[in-house]
Amino acid sequence: MLVQCKQKDNAKAISNATNIGSDSAAERPAYFPLTNYIKGQLLEIKNSGINPLKYTTINNKKDSAWVKVEEMDNVFAEYIQPEIDSARLAPYFTEKKFFDQTLNAITLTYDPVKQLPDSFQLQHLDVYIEPENNIVQRIYMVKKLANGKLRQLTWHSGKSARAITVFEDAAGKVVTEDEVLIKWKF
Repeated sequence: MLVQCKQKDNAKAISNATNIGSDSAAERPAYFPLTNYIKGQLLEIKNSGINPLKYTTINNKKDSAWVKVEEMDNVFAEYIQPEIDSARLAPYFTEKKFFDQTLNAITLTYDPVKQLPDSFQLQHLDVYIEPENNIVQRIYMVKKLANGKLRQLTWHSGKSARAITVFEDAAGKVVTEDEVLIKWKF
C-alpha cells in the first residue's frame, strides 16, 4: 500500500511539473521528489529483511561485503544527501519531459539553467519512468566532488545502486577511479 501511495505521489509530481521562473513557494514547479523516493526504497529494503551485498572495485581489485541494516543509511548517504527536492532544484535547474521510445520510458531530465554555487554537488539528473504504470525504473545523477572529480550514481529501482568516480587524466582520457555496486535483488 505504501508503494502505491508513493507511486501516485510520484505520478502527481510528474504531471504537475512546470517551467522555472517563479520565486514564490506556491508557484514553484513540482519536480520529482528524488530524496523522498530513495528514502522510501531504503525503507522497503530494510523492511524486506534482505541485506544488500556491496561490491567495491578499486584499481581493478574487487571486494564484497554484506551491508548490515544499521549501516544502510551511511552506505546509501550519497544518494540522499544533500536533499534533492523542488525547493532546492527550482532556482538552479530546469526540467525537460519527453517519451524516449528507445528506452520505453518517460524521461525527466534536470540540467542547470545558471551557474551553480561551488557547494552544490548535483550537476545533472535523469529519472526514467515506465509509461504504462508510472513506476520509476531508474535514476541517474552526476555529482561534482570537492576534488573536482565526478560521481555518477545510478539507482535501479527495487534492484541495485551503482556509484562510479571518474576524472580526466593529464592526457584528457576519462579514468574510472572506483566503483561501488550494491545489490538487494538477487
